[in-house]
Amino acid sequence: PEDADVANVGKLLEAAKRGDRDALRRLLDAAVDVNGADYDRRTALHLAAAEGELDAVRFLLIDGGADVTAGDYDKRTALHLAAAEGHVDAVRFLVDRGANVDAVDRWHGTPLRDA
Repeated sequence: PEDADVANVGKLLEAAKRGDRDALRRLLDAAVDVNGADYDRRTALHLAAAEGELDAVRFLLIDGGADVTAGDYDKRTALHLAAAEGHVDAVRFLVDRGANVDAVDRWHGTPLRDA
């Protein structure tokens, strides 16, 4: 069962990266952990935000209940990644959903500085 959980979290992360809402819905309906993470502690929300997949970001937060404050291995949030990649719409949405603009990563950077 643990191997299946890891495989399903991997599928969730890939679906988020591609912005595949149908796959995200199927996986979450199958009780895959929306906050499951990869080896760098990146969640589906991190990957969707980094790719600028706004529909996936919306789905993960609104329908999936993803943790907008989750930090990866470097303490970077989805907001850090969206800001660093210049995904303005994702940044706005994340902030509207409670992302902390003053969150500090391990290099003492904030999303505002990364923008």
